[in-house]
Amino acid sequence: MKKKSEIEALREAIAQLEIRQKQELLDLKTQFTLTQDSFKSMNLIKSTFKDISTSPDLRNMILNNTIALTTGYLSKRILVGSSHNIFKKAIGTFVEFTVAKLTLNQAGKMVNVGKKVLNYFINARRKSLRLNTNIQENDDTFEVSTPLGKIQSKEVVVLRIE
Repeated sequence: MKKKSEIEALREAIAQLEIRQKQELLDLKTQFTLTQDSFKSMNLIKSTFKDISTSPDLRNMILNNTIALTTGYLSKRILVGSSHNIFKKAIGTFVEFTVAKLTLNQAGKMVNVGKKVLNYFINARRKSLRLNTNIQENDDTFEVSTPLGKIQSKEVVVLRIE
């Protein structure tokens, strides 16, 4: 009797191992499909852009490099123009890389200066809006003329632009 129960126990253990093997094979196939999909070129590009968009340091670095290369290129175009002189082109290339390097090294200062210039123009625009505003009182309405257009109202409205 012991031999039959041992044989049945072995058969049951073999059946459980076969079920486990089938499940592990399914899991392995699923993981292989997921890995294969993640290595597709479009998914690699998507994940790269996702990493770039979530990393502020990388974003700042790319922005600074783009600004540096753009200023270098523009300085070369201003200096060389459409000249075909090889000497001028060589000097233009030297200027391009020098300006790009200087811009990249001074990116933080340039951003601060850019912010100050932008704020200056925004404040100048706000002041011009304030200076160019005329209020006329008609019979029962007020008419406010601004560079953006005219507003008519029966009530006095105080607008504050900062």
